[in-house]
Amino acid sequence: MHVTEPRHQRGRAARGFAFAAAAAMLVAACSSSSPTPTPVPPTAAPTTAPESAAPTTAPAPTFPMTVDAGSGSVTIEAAPQRIYAWGFQPVDELAVLGVEPVGYSSRGGLAPYLGVSWANAKELGEPPSLEEVVALNPDLIISDNSNDNTALEGLGVPILKIRANSVKEAFDQLGVIGEITGKSDVAKTFTDAYETELADTQAKIGAQPSISTAIVYPGVEPGILGMWLDNSFIGTLIVSLGPDYALKQSELSATDLEGTNGDRASSLGLVQLGLEKLVAVNPDTLFVLGTQDFIDSLGANPAWASINAVKNGRVYLFDRNLWSRDRGPMAAKLVIEQARHALYPDIFPN
Repeated sequence: MHVTEPRHQRGRAARGFAFAAAAAMLVAACSSSSPTPTPVPPTAAPTTAPESAAPTTAPAPTFPMTVDAGSGSVTIEAAPQRIYAWGFQPVDELAVLGVEPVGYSSRGGLAPYLGVSWANAKELGEPPSLEEVVALNPDLIISDNSNDNTALEGLGVPILKIRANSVKEAFDQLGVIGEITGKSDVAKTFTDAYETELADTQAKIGAQPSISTAIVYPGVEPGILGMWLDNSFIGTLIVSLGPDYALKQSELSATDLEGTNGDRASSLGLVQLGLEKLVAVNPDTLFVLGTQDFIDSLGANPAWASINAVKNGRVYLFDRNLWSRDRGPMAAKLVIEQARHALYPDIFPN
């Protein structure tokens, strides 16, 4: 079975001295056969923010500033001039705000779908080495909370840790970073435009029949699927478009939640289960975050062909980075645009 992948898809001397001293110490320490599914057409290349009314000028932020983006309060003594961003979502948030960091780490580099080109930002490794980060002399680090930030925490630089487990959290965190960077107006403009577009999409969908939908990706071992639940970031996005989400946290059995799946389901919104679970929920539409080889491996199991989405040619292959790893506001906007076409092609033909 072949599935066509979419094509769219800069501190005072005292602070600097303290940073250098801490950095030197840390570096020293670290050194010791089914129907062919319908492909999804490309969407238009994004700009850094959707079209909307011109933003009003935001008041200059006051420092020191204490903020909380969901992972504990952080105090920032002065307006950051040299930000280092580590992870898909931190990079996404800065791209939306039009803030170029001094450096960043993001698997695969700057994602094309962000629509930005940072000429002066240094791309570091993923994960970065401590020496690389020290060389940037950052005054603020924005990092995905799932990263191992232990070494960076000894640098004496504030670290804002973010990790959106819902769309609301992604936009709340955009507001926090906008406040820190003096871009609250940009954050509000983007958020308002997203909400308007989503409301318009929902109005156009109206009372369409509910479509049973699921999202899977390659699991931790052969024969196992990662399955995003309705309480995950991507799950909340799809649910906002009206489908009957087939993989509901509340409907998982005790067997489904054995081992590490219990914690995964509540904290991450995912489980790792065999193909038989997907067969049991039998979605009418299936979004696969992976590769064609992954699809082919599923097809080797005869049970694959019994799933409604497979029989009806409604299996869609999407960019896993965009759909599940990013979790930023730009990603949310683009996923909505791609998913609505796959779910309701007659209403959203492009």
